[in-house]
Amino acid sequence: MRRLSLLVILSLALLSAGPALADYPEGPERPDPWIFLKARVGVQFFPLGVMGEVSAVPQTALARKDSLVLQRTYIGGGGYLRITPSFLDVGPRFSIRPVDLFEFHATGVATLHYPTVNGRVPFDVIAARSYDARQVHPHENLGAAFTLGVRLSPVLKLKLGPVIAVYGATFNYHHMFLDVADDQLIYDAALDLLLHKTDWTIEHQAAVMAEVLDGEATAVRLRLGGTVRQRLSLGTLDETLNAGFIGMVKPGRKKGWPEVLVVVMPYIRDTDRVLGGPWMFLGVTWEFQERIGGAADQVAQALGY
Repeated sequence: MRRLSLLVILSLALLSAGPALADYPEGPERPDPWIFLKARVGVQFFPLGVMGEVSAVPQTALARKDSLVLQRTYIGGGGYLRITPSFLDVGPRFSIRPVDLFEFHATGVATLHYPTVNGRVPFDVIAARSYDARQVHPHENLGAAFTLGVRLSPVLKLKLGPVIAVYGATFNYHHMFLDVADDQLIYDAALDLLLHKTDWTIEHQAAVMAEVLDGEATAVRLRLGGTVRQRLSLGTLDETLNAGFIGMVKPGRKKGWPEVLVVVMPYIRDTDRVLGGPWMFLGVTWEFQERIGGAADQVAQALGY
């Protein structure tokens, strides 16, 4: 029982003791292996939603060299958890960055959908799916539902002077365990799309930002630019397309300072929101890295072991 209690305390301490963890510089000299912890909270509008997300991924360097594209390579595997008022996601995650310009994440996802107006609402045809439209929908909510799936996410990043370009895609396969016809349209709160119970979805997002403040000459790092995003169901062909503003700011250099993300993207293509309220997101992210042995020693010492 004592060992189980220590394991639980150690896991919670690693996730909560972020500001105490070391933030080692990138490069071939980095202590190896290490654990990468990421926590994010966010709120979005049109549609309205809130979320909390945490991931813990032990990593090790992958053929690092003192060259232009092999200084920040890694490979690792861990876990992921996301909680919202509409659903809960949890699953294993594998991550690899074979070169500094490219990384890839594969996540197995088990999702529990709650029986809310943002849950599994059936539709007869592709139609308005805003919050108001779902509230007056004539069908009953399908209730709580369970989904299994996998997400494959390649990411390309390029930095030339003060200009940063990023492209990311997410290929998502899922199967909902629901007693409905295969061609039934079902609202999905995570993607804000109408899907089939077994479906593939694709999300593309690209951004180009200028680094106004680099965090070196001043303590603040500020990036501003534009972004475009498309979400598409391959089964139903329901789609949204947005384009607009993206801004990222990290207000200080000290360990524990979060990064704040602001995105405002009007709808270019959608069933009922074009020329309406833009999709808006405000997120705060904490990232921490620590040599695995060092983190265990710190926590054990703090607990008196």
